[in-house]
Amino acid sequence: MTEIIPEIEKLWSEVAHINGYETLELNVDHCQVKDVISKALQADLILATCFNLKVSWAIKLIRMKLELSTPIKFYVHGMATVGLWPLAYWEWNLFWGAQDSFIVSCKRDVSIIEEKFPNANVELIPFSYECKSREPNEHEELRFSFYYVGRVSEQKNLHSLIFSFSRHLEKYPDSVLSIFGGEDTLGSPNMGISSIDYISMLERLGEDLGISESIYFKGFVPRGEIQKRIESGRKVFISTSLHSDENFGMAVLEALNHGHKAIISNWGGFADFKEQFSNQVRLVDVHQSEVGPFIDIEMLIEEMSLAVDEHGILDRTEFYQRRRVARKIAINSLSTSEEVCDFSFAKEIVKIKNSYSTDTLSTKIFSSYSDVYFHYFSERYGGFIQERRPKSDNFTLLPWVKMENDGIVTINDPHRGKIRLELRKEEGMMELFKLGYAISE
Repeated sequence: MTEIIPEIEKLWSEVAHINGYETLELNVDHCQVKDVISKALQADLILATCFNLKVSWAIKLIRMKLELSTPIKFYVHGMATVGLWPLAYWEWNLFWGAQDSFIVSCKRDVSIIEEKFPNANVELIPFSYECKSREPNEHEELRFSFYYVGRVSEQKNLHSLIFSFSRHLEKYPDSVLSIFGGEDTLGSPNMGISSIDYISMLERLGEDLGISESIYFKGFVPRGEIQKRIESGRKVFISTSLHSDENFGMAVLEALNHGHKAIISNWGGFADFKEQFSNQVRLVDVHQSEVGPFIDIEMLIEEMSLAVDEHGILDRTEFYQRRRVARKIAINSLSTSEEVCDFSFAKEIVKIKNSYSTDTLSTKIFSSYSDVYFHYFSERYGGFIQERRPKSDNFTLLPWVKMENDGIVTINDPHRGKIRLELRKEEGMMELFKLGYAISE
């Protein structure tokens, strides 16, 4: 968000300039009532770049106290996959009008909102980026390098990446994996699952797999410094994220802009990159199961091998260039609904939230990754529901799965949580394969 919000502001400044409007910026974290009133009275359009309690306060003041009907455009960010419940919780449904609209950054968010919020105005506006495309510099013969940039979080599914990388090293022992990012310690708050000191777990996993010398945990590094470090050598961006609000991926876009290949999960906003970077992007299937989504590890290992062996074609696109995106937005021709958006689904999620906790800071809305409500969002974000079939009868358990002789299976999945199963031995491995806890080789 530290990169995205400033870019949104730059984009809409460009939109205003193109359409002959003036922009009036208001930082609600550091303003008084009179500041809100002054600027609201002058506005032809109100743009909310994100949601927090101060933003909610300002919007409610404009609508419910000043009774202004100026159109509001609201950036949803990660709210689509939680059913927009914060908006209903803070009573935006009481003043949301037919002239107001939601802005999302990926097609799968559009699908969720259109399905669950009748009469909603939804606009798909990708996050923009102001940078010229670069040619990859592969002249320096370095070890082939995969790299990840982003938060170190259980939902980013880095444990699956490290296991897959260990298998990749069996064929390509000179490859390296660099992980840029600090730990966010959030766990899975929508399920009430706490973090587990994830970086330490990943480091132990690398040690247990015997690949510690091939993995580099860089910690937090400023983006400008990262770009300097990835300029030379054969590099591929890689992300196995299954994060609940993976609605875009600025790090992915920056990597593609560098001319790098990107191996990314077919999840949320990642999927849209394939349309614009058909040669550089390889999508890895995400499968659904009764205990939550999982990435196709066999496919991931195969894509990593292909990345080493193939020299792909560089895509040329201006799709995400700020000026190009800004020119597509015409302020004076924005669509509106004839009826007001129906927030019934959001109110339903609020009731579920309150059943877990009435604490305003609590965000738990799902019982676990097995929750049927979560499955709805997961299926929309994963986009791949075809039955998974094994390559052979030779199965290998993932490192976080233990099977006892009596058929008891204990799973300590950093992402989907702790699970205990009782399986018949002759069918146990196949069942674990279907749940994403075993691979077929």
